[in-house]
Amino acid sequence: MEALVPKEFGFNNRIKQPPRDPVNAMLSLGYTLLFNEILTGLLHVGLHPYVGSLHSISKGHPALASDMMEELRAPIVDSLVLSIISRNMIAPEEFNTMGKGCYLNSNARKTFLRTFNKKMRSVNQYFSGEYTYRETIGMQCRKYAAAIMNEDTDMYTALEIR
Repeated sequence: MEALVPKEFGFNNRIKQPPRDPVNAMLSLGYTLLFNEILTGLLHVGLHPYVGSLHSISKGHPALASDMMEELRAPIVDSLVLSIISRNMIAPEEFNTMGKGCYLNSNARKTFLRTFNKKMRSVNQYFSGEYTYRETIGMQCRKYAAAIMNEDTDMYTALEIR
């Protein structure tokens, strides 16, 4: 990803807490929003979001939401951040540094949230049809629940964007 980001954004590698540059600030915000979309989907279908299989179970962390997020990071958040940068929708000057952290100012945050919501409403090819990313998350949660309840591991297939 570093090769795709202009030097003025100061991105060298992923730093989470706190994000230290504009790209990490956008990735952190995007991942948080995506995580909450998935958490909502899991709760909607009646799954216990704290019991996952890829991420370790720790007190207070919805591991299953983190598990399901892995297949959606790149097609939703990573591509969104790269699109925002390449289209000059948010400039490096639209970030504030507080302590060791870097955060979007109110203008950049509005742009990011608007663009994220537009991305979630955008259509992707999901297996045999076209659905929004928000619908896709709901369908993946339902498929995961069905696979668990029926003990049929073939029912759940990771998302593959075409």
